[in-house]
Amino acid sequence: MLNRFFFLSTILAPSVLALQSYQSRIPNGDNVVSPSGEPWPGVGHHRSSGGGERNAFGDDFAAAGHEWTIELCQMDSDCDGFTNGQELGDPDCVWMEGEIPQFDVGITHPGIADTERTSGSTDAISDSCSEFDFAELPPDYSNTSFVMPNFLVPSERTTYAKFAFHMEDLGLDQDAYAVRVEPLLENSQVVHHMILYHCDEEPTGFIDEPSTEGRMPCRDMVMSWAVGGKGLCLPAQVGIELLVAEPWFVMEVHYDNPQGLTGIYDNSGLKITSIPQSDSLVADYQPAGWLWAGGLPLGMNIPPGEEAYEIMVECGYPSIPQSGVTVFAYALHAHTLGRKVWTEVHRPMGIDSQGTSNVQECPEECSTRLFGQCELCFAQQGCCGDFDDASKCVPTGQCCDLCKECDGCQGCYPQTDTCNPNGFISNLFDTPDAEYESLLDLGCDTRYDFDLQETRNLAEYQTIYPTDKLVTHCVYDSTERSTVTKGGDATEDEMCIGFFLYYPVQPNMKCLKRVEQDVGTGEKVCQMPGVEVYNDTSMCADGERLDGAGVSSGVSFSDMDAWLQIHILCMMLSMGILIPVGVLIPLAFRLTLFKRNDAWFRYHRILQTIGLLLLLTGVCAAFQGSSATSFSETHHKLGLTIFILALSQPINAVLRPHKPENGESPSLKRRAWEVLHKGVGYSTVVLAWVNIFLGIDLLEEWYSASDDLVSALTFTQSVFMGVVFLGGIVGITMALFASKKQSNEATIQEGEAVAPNKTTSDV
Repeated sequence: MLNRFFFLSTILAPSVLALQSYQSRIPNGDNVVSPSGEPWPGVGHHRSSGGGERNAFGDDFAAAGHEWTIELCQMDSDCDGFTNGQELGDPDCVWMEGEIPQFDVGITHPGIADTERTSGSTDAISDSCSEFDFAELPPDYSNTSFVMPNFLVPSERTTYAKFAFHMEDLGLDQDAYAVRVEPLLENSQVVHHMILYHCDEEPTGFIDEPSTEGRMPCRDMVMSWAVGGKGLCLPAQVGIELLVAEPWFVMEVHYDNPQGLTGIYDNSGLKITSIPQSDSLVADYQPAGWLWAGGLPLGMNIPPGEEAYEIMVECGYPSIPQSGVTVFAYALHAHTLGRKVWTEVHRPMGIDSQGTSNVQECPEECSTRLFGQCELCFAQQGCCGDFDDASKCVPTGQCCDLCKECDGCQGCYPQTDTCNPNGFISNLFDTPDAEYESLLDLGCDTRYDFDLQETRNLAEYQTIYPTDKLVTHCVYDSTERSTVTKGGDATEDEMCIGFFLYYPVQPNMKCLKRVEQDVGTGEKVCQMPGVEVYNDTSMCADGERLDGAGVSSGVSFSDMDAWLQIHILCMMLSMGILIPVGVLIPLAFRLTLFKRNDAWFRYHRILQTIGLLLLLTGVCAAFQGSSATSFSETHHKLGLTIFILALSQPINAVLRPHKPENGESPSLKRRAWEVLHKGVGYSTVVLAWVNIFLGIDLLEEWYSASDDLVSALTFTQSVFMGVVFLGGIVGITMALFASKKQSNEATIQEGEAVAPNKTTSDV
């Protein structure tokens, strides 16, 4: 009996020692999704479930010895502008197996390029701090931390906590320029974003301790960070002003706690690097600020069940000077339904990229009406001049402060110290008849992710003029909602805003207006200057990776993954020939070739043991190679069934009833056991043969196996089956002859035994 249990433990041990999934060897390996949002457990393969031809990341992962190395982390396997580390939540390449990744949200696929996401939508654009050097700062620069003081995070899904700071309490006693911000994250699993605001006056309610009550009293944003983002560094000689005369700041932290975690005390915040304005090295610095272009939550209603519901809002900024302002970074914001967000620059027809007119210049003096589009406003006795009546014009008049209701007055020069009559008319193009053209995208993200927001540098800085309009679009997917989604601050509400960092700072640069709803189909291709589109083959040295295929025509056996090779060989040997022959011996040769001393049983057990060991090895190789636990094809499901049936046989053998001896009749249990044991064995062989051919078909479909390989495997299995069938026919025939011979011999012996008795009686 002991040898039987030893035999059973030998069979079952490999299943316990099955190799660990590759998912654990890369950061967030169990959290990868495709560009369309489909879970992709088989990260290194073209099939989401794993197995099959490897994708570009799978090739690089194999070349790295199936280990997460710094070199693999820094590679861009799919050539979409993102390193493998950025896509898998380890942008700094510091993760080690068994550790928690730096980020566990916003995870994308390192082996499948997201063509939309690379069209200028993320920081394939340069890292704003990549060239920042503290050594180039004045020696009296300072680092100031604005942190939430030991705030107990509520278990609710959405919490906005606010806390006020005074410059003196932070050691800031003189005017300064903020030039860099870094996040200080203590509980990244619940901190969604942080915004530091400057206040015009002392805030109330947030000074002594953090508070979740009341609305934000401050509107001037200084610096921000959102989940997935890094630090932000401003361009050279540009900074955000921190003024002693306006010393109050409020930091707002959005806590997103979908798991309802409790007992979390948070001290997250922002570290600001600043330079005193008194330093001679900052004399030429330009103050920067934030431009807002977005929609008011009031009146925003997104109906349920919409896959691509688009809204838009249009903003103008007449306070921008004639020379324009320079935009150098952007941050786009929506909530969980947001799928695409972009802000277009619309410029009047006939105005070039420098903000000057290509149509005509306005005359220096009033005269008869020579230009149909040029209707200047001149101050004359308290009203604006009438171009239709030259006598009412003031040839050397000054620019109007405001257009007044008089005939022919449709526009005014912006008010300046001098009239500057050859300038263009700032308000002329605000008339309903004005024609605008979409010039470019100031910010664009066509694969927007609520969990991957950050301020991003523009590849090419853009100048915005007072005649420009910024049009922000947001596209939402509400198919999972059953009710209307309103606009609001909560995570389950929605927003639509574009934030833009620019210089020099100007007043009245925040525009929040009522949105226009259901304005388009949601289709968008980003048009951001300086950002190459994905289909430019210069982005990748390996051109085969750009089409996402990576599958050559006719893959040979030697080109396949080693685990797949092991799986094929083990399954062909075990279920193709060894186990079937092991079943054939007691069926066909028990009474003939292997009759003496029950040799058939020894050969049967040896073949079944080797076959089962190979079967277990093949199954382990399949799991290891696919990195998947699901079964999506008939081959997988049938293979699992065969695996269970095959493993049940040694268990069945250990539990077999007593074998009859010395002419003893078999018991009912023994007969039932024999029927079950033989039935399972025969069924397993038949199902295994069917599954081998299904597997060969799958090799051709999934792995693009060459015709030669498919033919070779099909021929080999056909030979195996032929050998078993032929052996069965021969064995059964031999058994029949042996049985007939034995019957004849028994008859002769019986006759010989009767004959002497008859002779004796005659005598």
